Amino acid sequence: MFDIVTIDVDQKVRPDVVGDLRCLPFKNNEFDISLAFEVLEHIPFEHVPLALEELRRTTKEYDVLSLPHNSLYI
Repeated sequence: MFDIVTIDVDQKVRPDVVGDLRCLPFKNNEFDISLAFEVLEHIPFEHVPLALEELRRTTKEYDVLSLPHNSLYI
């Protein structure tokens, strides 16, 4: 059994928590694993280190990140 908590800046998508990745409203090491899929590209590049630091702060074991792959096929 897994306990899953979702967070998003947009309350219309009905997350469990409305919040910002750069200032997560969670305790240190609150989660065993954190997933951030297709998120980091939506924040200013200079804020990415802060977002990664927040993920690390709130996660005990693993942070799993996914970024979009954009390539040119001819």
